Amino acid sequence: MRNYESIAGITVGAAGTDSTIPVPVNRRAHIIRLYASATNSVPATVYGADVLDDIQFYVGTNLVRNIKASQLLDIAKGNGHTVTPSATVGLPIYFTEPWRQTPDDEQMSAWDLWGAPAFTIKARTKAGLTSPSVTAILDYDGGYALDRAGKRVLNIIKQEPVALGVLGTTADILSPVIPVDLPIQRIWVYPDSGVTMNRVKLTVNDSQVVFDMSQAENANFLADYDMVGELGNGKVFPVILDMDQMTLDGLPPVRSLKLTLNQSGSGAVNLLLERRAPAYI
Repeated sequence: MRNYESIAGITVGAAGTDSTIPVPVNRRAHIIRLYASATNSVPATVYGADVLDDIQFYVGTNLVRNIKASQLLDIAKGNGHTVTPSATVGLPIYFTEPWRQTPDDEQMSAWDLWGAPAFTIKARTKAGLTSPSVTAILDYDGGYALDRAGKRVLNIIKQEPVALGVLGTTADILSPVIPVDLPIQRIWVYPDSGVTMNRVKLTVNDSQVVFDMSQAENANFLADYDMVGELGNGKVFPVILDMDQMTLDGLPPVRSLKLTLNQSGSGAVNLLLERRAPAYI
């Protein structure tokens, strides 16, 4: 049975510092909702990604996820779940992914925390805010993460930022800037605010093209799977390598990788990698 429980012992950080959220272990975690609010300079109450910036997930001392609050909303929206944080709507943190094709696939990536030393989330409050508040609800059960054969297994979706710096209109990004040792589920490509990411091409093992689409073409294919690709300047370009929504799909480890980016002008580019790991690494 799924249980929904408020997380106790949260230490709320002042503006520019971290809130620490101690997540209970010895259970299977599915989803966490973070409810964050603060007052800005207007003054007005703001919520969610207007309050929190970087969010880091540690199991023991290992940093497993490192993501911005705004990117949590991008991932949800890209998968057809538009979330607008408010006093009653929290930031969604998905371990179990509700958009997967089958219930087995949905729960395959749940975080099996039985025997884990500790699970801690650190969430940075944005500067310039006052009276921050952070609460959280954990959706969990007492089961294990299992594969289709019923064997206990971990399929942990890591989330890792890669800052590429300022790039020109065309750039090739080579491994190991993008690591190739784990299966890659998705690459979220973030152009600068005034720049359009026109086209993305992904080539592996020197010559095998596995993805090559314009922004509009990509949005067209995403729509076939009830996913969302936005058009225009500053919009994230989702490179979905598990389009059929099967957890064990995606790009397997390869010998080499080249990500070719074509954008409307020079600007800083950032990536968010989602890779599947067999442990909390």
